[in-house]
Amino acid sequence: FSIIGVQLFAGKFYKCVYPGTHDRVDILENVTNKIDCLSKTFTWENSRLNFDHVLNGYLALLQV
Repeated sequence: FSIIGVQLFAGKFYKCVYPGTHDRVDILENVTNKIDCLSKTFTWENSRLNFDHVLNGYLALLQV
């Protein structure tokens, strides 16, 4: 199941956050991708649980 998760969800759990607090950027900021996020001096971060690699996917499945 981890391999299927990697195929379906690799790179899809990134989000734009405020640099100091790591809170998600408000929808009013109109950030839709990495370039918009970085151009407005925010940070583009990946979630702790992700499917970017098979082992990360396996750990995500175990935690859920």
